Amino acid sequence: MKNYYLFIIISLCCLGCTKLEDPTRGVNINDIFSITLDKEYVLANSQDFVNINVTLKELCDPNYDVSFEIDNGKFSGVAPDKNNDEGKKMTIKASGKFVQARLISDNKVVDKVTIRVSLGLYKKDTTIIFIAANPDDLELIPDKHRIKADGIDKGIIKVNATRLAGKGKVSDDIKIYLNTESADTVKNHVPSYCSLLDETGEFSIYSINNKPGVVTIKATFIDDNNKTKTKTIPIEFY
Repeated sequence: MKNYYLFIIISLCCLGCTKLEDPTRGVNINDIFSITLDKEYVLANSQDFVNINVTLKELCDPNYDVSFEIDNGKFSGVAPDKNNDEGKKMTIKASGKFVQARLISDNKVVDKVTIRVSLGLYKKDTTIIFIAANPDDLELIPDKHRIKADGIDKGIIKVNATRLAGKGKVSDDIKIYLNTESADTVKNHVPSYCSLLDETGEFSIYSINNKPGVVTIKATFIDDNNKTKTKTIPIEFY
């Protein structure tokens, strides 16, 4: 029996990496390659990255072609184009028994980004999280500062969100919470929040009781240090 097992082991070694073309042989994939990531999460700021490290194990020859595929973000060094699913696939020849690919985040918050590594027909998945990259500052830009108090005229407020230089982009779908305050009898309508897309958002404001007065719009957000900040702007109804 020992000679029988010895024969199988010798046969696998003689096959080299050609055995990677037939995963039905029952070879444990962990004896072919392993995957490690140097981070548990990255910021969804179109700049942060994680290194994907692949080590070829005892049942794999060195210098093998290793393929990578992701469902979010893009690979460093790969030009995005339609033939490459916007930079989401790449193949690298291992240097000996090691190969590394770099995944760069986009600006979408994702609970589970799937990373698939393939050698021949052997495939293994791992995952990482793209977490929110919150703004450091906001700017509120009204299309006009005075609005008719007739319930028909509206003002449009544009929201521009920014992060400090070198910190990448603000994540999409970050919510900016809105309310208004007034010492006058004027009543108005604004939505409870607006969501950011490509670092911008907008919302409208209009009178609901047709009375003149000044209101202060308050836009509240969580900054990159997890602190609550508020930006304000006055609007007059007449």
